[in-house]
Amino acid sequence: MYEQLQEELLSYQKSFPVRAPDRLEEELGLDGDDLDMSVAPAIARRSGRSLEGAQSNPHTAAS
Repeated sequence: MYEQLQEELLSYQKSFPVRAPDRLEEELGLDGDDLDMSVAPAIARRSGRSLEGAQSNPHTAAS
């Protein structure tokens, strides 16, 4: 996950380490659309997971 976030951020910010306490929107400038359309699918592919049925997952945060 951290590697993919770092790769996504390189397109508009200079390289720096992404850390667990970093807040995605407030500190890193990623909005929900970035996460939904680019980051989440890439992380799923890299980890061999599927996003099918993600909307019905009770463990995801509701917006």
